[in-house]
Amino acid sequence: MFSTRTEKIAAEWYSLSTMRVAFNVADTPTKVPTIGDNGYQGFYPRKEILPKGWKWSRRHGRVGQDGLVGLAGNSHLGIVQWFIAAQQPPSLKAIAPREACGDLYREQVVRGSAWDDGLFDFIIEHVISGKRGVEDFKEMSRRSNTMNPYWDDKRVEIEKNKIPTYVVASYSSFLHTMGSFRGYMQVDTKNKWLRRWIPTKNGSTYGLSESRSMSSPNSSITFSRARTAIGRKPPKISMASLPFGDKEAVYSIEVQDFPIPKTDYKKLCLGEKNNLLESAPAGKSVVSYNSGSGSSPVAHAAFKRPW
Repeated sequence: MFSTRTEKIAAEWYSLSTMRVAFNVADTPTKVPTIGDNGYQGFYPRKEILPKGWKWSRRHGRVGQDGLVGLAGNSHLGIVQWFIAAQQPPSLKAIAPREACGDLYREQVVRGSAWDDGLFDFIIEHVISGKRGVEDFKEMSRRSNTMNPYWDDKRVEIEKNKIPTYVVASYSSFLHTMGSFRGYMQVDTKNKWLRRWIPTKNGSTYGLSESRSMSSPNSSITFSRARTAIGRKPPKISMASLPFGDKEAVYSIEVQDFPIPKTDYKKLCLGEKNNLLESAPAGKSVVSYNSGSGSSPVAHAAFKRPW
């Protein structure tokens, strides 16, 4: 039984002469690979050997009648796109990774040299299981928690991606933020877009007609479809601002590039009078606040700007 939302999205794809073909990785007779070239090399031949005229998609892929492929998806379904695009399969013409890590070791499970038990345990228990288990990178971290060929394989060579790419990042999760920004900056194409949005992993972020249109498999009509979806050419960079406190977010801030040009970078130091200083203070000091105050908003340590 499909949900109303799923039926709506499927109807949109059908109207664009596309279809979905899902491969069940969890049903593999071997252990399920997690992230890396070794885990995704199999998707290259699968896309290329399917009958001409209809091609595959991994759950959120887009398949055109002309045999061209476009991919869209979030989290793991976004990470997949980075690795597949780096292999440069001929039929893949556009991707739309919506929050996608690009380096498992540095950006996720061993970020800051500390292993993240919660994330891995949650994935194994609720997300990926497989008939014969899952690649155990927690054990690999125990054996070697420094960079080696195993962990290097978990970092995608994003610069090998040369096709149109629509990247979505958010403020809500650190898991994929670095990968999204690195992906936008390093992908080797002028046809790229970045959306920095506030909601995460829900329809308001990922179900946008604009984003789905940008993942159209037919590169010759990708841009015209996106323009039709939002009534104009999509902005190169679309940002959102998240004010401190209980305030509404500011959406659709268009900028020319990322990192944002003409940014005035300032190095500030914390002062003893809850202020920010342009130079280091002369002595040591302590600033504290009651983290269990229960007030609304919760008590916090605010530092006043010097300008």
